[in-house]
Amino acid sequence: MGAVRVAPLDPTSQAPGGVAQGSGIEFLLAPVGELQRESRLRIPPETSHKKSRVLDLEALSFPAKPDLPAGVIGEAGQMSLEGLKRAFVGDGLAIGQPLTVARNHYNFQVYVGTSPRLGHAEPVYPRLRPGGKPQRGTHSCRGARIRVTERVMNPSQQKKFLDAFVEIIRKTSVDLPGDVIDAIQTGRKQEAEDSRGKYAMCIIEKNIDIARVKSQPLCQDTGSILFFIHYPRKIDGELLAKVIRKAVVAATKKGYLRQNSVDSITGKNSGTNVGPGNPTLHMEPWNKDHFEIKLMLKGGGCENVGAQYSLPDSRIGAGRDLAGVKKCLLDAVQQAQGKGCGPGVIGVTIGGDRATGYLHSKEQLLRKMGDKNKIPELAKLEAEVLAEANQLGIGPMGFGGKTTLMGVKVGALNRVPASYFVSVSYMCWAYRRQGAKVTLKGDIQKWLY
Repeated sequence: MGAVRVAPLDPTSQAPGGVAQGSGIEFLLAPVGELQRESRLRIPPETSHKKSRVLDLEALSFPAKPDLPAGVIGEAGQMSLEGLKRAFVGDGLAIGQPLTVARNHYNFQVYVGTSPRLGHAEPVYPRLRPGGKPQRGTHSCRGARIRVTERVMNPSQQKKFLDAFVEIIRKTSVDLPGDVIDAIQTGRKQEAEDSRGKYAMCIIEKNIDIARVKSQPLCQDTGSILFFIHYPRKIDGELLAKVIRKAVVAATKKGYLRQNSVDSITGKNSGTNVGPGNPTLHMEPWNKDHFEIKLMLKGGGCENVGAQYSLPDSRIGAGRDLAGVKKCLLDAVQQAQGKGCGPGVIGVTIGGDRATGYLHSKEQLLRKMGDKNKIPELAKLEAEVLAEANQLGIGPMGFGGKTTLMGVKVGALNRVPASYFVSVSYMCWAYRRQGAKVTLKGDIQKWLY
């Protein structure tokens, strides 16, 4: 690798700088990237911000650092004060606060410290020279370090991530997870021979097999598209969301999703499943080096029979306690009858507000069928509601029988004293939820269900 130099921001400056031939990197100004505690830049009192046009790094006080061999960094000593201002965006950044710098396939980071309150201006980022290919790694010179790393989800990798997300959508739409199939098979065995409930469960099982073999949606209503995502902090969340939306469009074109998103005012169908509020992306960064992508496709029929109660509720005699919550859940199942395409699973939230209650109730549906609630009182409530609901006689698709529900999943959130909400999300037999662990290279490493 040739010399890497910092090009002065001010073109009228007489300070040496510019770009060395063969370096492959052109820094329009520096420092940019992350600020690290281990490398502090201290401006001597005699250096006046107002008078000095160019800040000479060599004249400043750095922690002792070994120099690299001659020619690796070259004359990296010149940096304009205006460059410092533009690099440290905001009213003085604290040491250690990150700035993301990504261009083309690479991240460029210059590690130095910060001087207080340098002012606000827009940053200018480094770029690759035409045809340049920088050497990855960290190069240092008297405490100033330049780090070059390959960018995660760079343009060439985005296609691989796109393909991975399309496959997650396909598998969710066409192939029910094993825990759901086990619950359906258990329900079929419980129904009486030659009963309408038994017939309905057998048809459901055939539907599941055909969808898997033909790689076609389990139901003509591919439902609301709900993503629950954890992603590494180094990833650009806005870019990730853009790739996921592209995957939804691609999956729709392939037929894994029905054209299922319409304008609520005009009724016009976008034809892409992308529009305001669709798909729904719940995204949270975490400190792990992989993605966790969970997807739920929730049909309109089962969404329509969801319910929310505000306790006390005199209509059903429900008070503000778990006994009152049980009355709410059994009432919700009774009101749904077969309209939710049962046998179903209900996700429940006790508490929260109206919005968080419904969201958390859907998150309960991400749990596995055979799990047990960690809160003993809620585990007992789940078992009791499941047993009593299956004694209502509603049965599969409302045809009568013993299998009205396959599962009950209850969570709890704090609430304000004035409110006591019970939020119920009903999921149909086509319990389409899937998840995958995806590597930083875009490979599906493990299916979660």
